[in-house]
Amino acid sequence: MNYYHGLKIVMAAVTFCSFSWAASRFFLVKDQGAKTGKKIISILGLPSMLLNIYFLYSTQDISLNQSIISIFLYMLSLLIFWNSIQAAKKNQLSFAFSDEKPTGVVVHGPYKFIRHPFYASYTIAWIAGYVGTGNLVLLAIAIIMFVLYLKSAKNEERVILASDLKRDYSNYKNKTGMFFPKIIK
Repeated sequence: MNYYHGLKIVMAAVTFCSFSWAASRFFLVKDQGAKTGKKIISILGLPSMLLNIYFLYSTQDISLNQSIISIFLYMLSLLIFWNSIQAAKKNQLSFAFSDEKPTGVVVHGPYKFIRHPFYASYTIAWIAGYVGTGNLVLLAIAIIMFVLYLKSAKNEERVILASDLKRDYSNYKNKTGMFFPKIIK
């Protein structure tokens, strides 16, 4: 095992451990929607994480460029993730699919550029696994998880737009992209 191959596996493990920490210690699970969301994410997420680690470990015939890009993507994912934690720690965020009305709109840190930086971070990590292996199973996982995050993000926005924060969030939504920064405003 070469240095980059090992580093790629370590970066994946650190990334997925960070995500698991947030699922158990950072996001609130108050309502039935969040409980269901946590169950769905757990059922799909844990096996998917383990498959990522397994394929990263067992796939050795990947180019150096693919390994470096994969490592970069894991680093980017972690950067967005931990900056999102820092930005949102004062606003008790609910777990995915929650119907809990938010207490405020976070608009600093990564939220200044994208409305759902956690989901963007997760998606980047899933893509990193595919890039680091070229395995189509990991590409399928990345697509499935992205669709799940998209559904949850739309649900969250529906809840926010039905709350007292509708005006603030509508203005924010017009300025920022959902998962990627808006190039043209």
